[in-house]
Amino acid sequence: MKLSEKLQLNTNLSTGFMAPDIDNVGKMFDPSPGVVVVSNPDLEPEYTYNADIGLSKDFSGIVAPGRNFIISLRVII
Repeated sequence: MKLSEKLQLNTNLSTGFMAPDIDNVGKMFDPSPGVVVVSNPDLEPEYTYNADIGLSKDFSGIVAPGRNFIISLRVII
């Protein structure tokens, strides 16, 4: 969004989702002798919510951008 001829505001909102894979939910494996990794059947999906906002100013052909990021991650292990 142009605020003026030389000033621009940019925004972005996004979300993410990741379901647990089958190895993490229901598989037992032996990564090295004497070590057994047991999966967790109670794992739930992970969610992330992101927002960023940016402001760009044009100084006679030289553009100076600035950005701020906000990330919220919900992970259940």
